[in-house]
Amino acid sequence: MTATEAAVNSLQPLSEIITADYPAIPWLVEKLLRPGETTLLIGRQKEGKSTLALQLAIDVATADPFLERFRTEPGRILYVDFENRPAQLKARGLDLARGRDVRNVLIKSFDFLTQRDVGLFGKEAATLRAIIVEYEPALLILDPLRFAAPRGGQSKDESWAVSIIDAVSSLRESSPDMAVLLIHHTRKRQGQDQPVSLRDEPRMWIENSYGSQALLAHVDNIWGLEADSDGFTFATVARSHGLITLRLEKRPGSELFLPSEDLTASLTTAQRMYWNILPQQFNWASAQKCGIPHGSLDRLMRAALAIGILETTPTKGTYRKVEIRQDA
Repeated sequence: MTATEAAVNSLQPLSEIITADYPAIPWLVEKLLRPGETTLLIGRQKEGKSTLALQLAIDVATADPFLERFRTEPGRILYVDFENRPAQLKARGLDLARGRDVRNVLIKSFDFLTQRDVGLFGKEAATLRAIIVEYEPALLILDPLRFAAPRGGQSKDESWAVSIIDAVSSLRESSPDMAVLLIHHTRKRQGQDQPVSLRDEPRMWIENSYGSQALLAHVDNIWGLEADSDGFTFATVARSHGLITLRLEKRPGSELFLPSEDLTASLTTAQRMYWNILPQQFNWASAQKCGIPHGSLDRLMRAALAIGILETTPTKGTYRKVEIRQDA
């Protein structure tokens, strides 16, 4: 069969697609990541991206909720860490594992960058592909992306971004359900009198992030992490999932990220104002009587449902605020 014949045979009428019974796509990490998706985690250097990624790896490997909020499906993790030496990873691993069995978190790290033998291109890609074939990870993490990418490439180039996504797709040929997390550094933006915060404007913050624009249209999910004077913001923008913004803090004496004790802190300033005037239980009509604009109410409810401070009740169309108690 020729390539043209194969292409013709793969055509489907839209009528067939919309009447087909497709199975529901499961979550690897509830509300955040599905099998086979590619996610870009961006943020400035030294703000905790690698720590958050290792925390994610451990939670998935042990089937514990990520950030104590999002359920996970257990799976093996392959974490390629180009920046942290094994001795550095030991201390971080002990801190984040907290005695859990982490044998399913497989680490590839290096004492010197000249020793790196895995990546997305050339013989390094062949080595990485062989490891994936042997261990069949549910999640591959590349940290940071620039050391797995072509040397000399420019992250603002469209061709560079497409080559990255094509290389990731090639790795999936033997493991189509493998999710991939690419960690990418951004720089502090200069010349902005009023810089956009990830907390209040996640889409704009991500779009303005230096060095990653060319990748944004080519991945399934974008996660941002930003530190500020009173904690951290973790926010997501996805093609097919809802936007999630979550305020984080560190466990005392640890690098472990936890949701803020006050989960309403994850809402934007305007959303917190609207949240405070909503009754404990309400429906759409009663909420609008509080004077909340239609679009703002919709975004508020989506955000509150995503972080678990709002739930549906047995009465159709009715919602109830949830009191969250953090574990000690």
